Amino acid sequence: MLDDLSFFQKVGIFVQPIILVIMGIYGPKSLRNVSWAMLFFTLTTYLFNLF
Repeated sequence: MLDDLSFFQKVGIFVQPIILVIMGIYGPKSLRNVSWAMLFFTLTTYLFNLF
């Protein structure tokens, strides 16, 4: 799966969930629920793409 991706796409796969966790913990209250929902969506998408 990772062989077909460029360097920036590979970095984005690992950086995006970290940013969403930081936003979910320390972000403004109006964005916290959205950040957790986006993290759940991102991780389930990665999981479905693995199998």
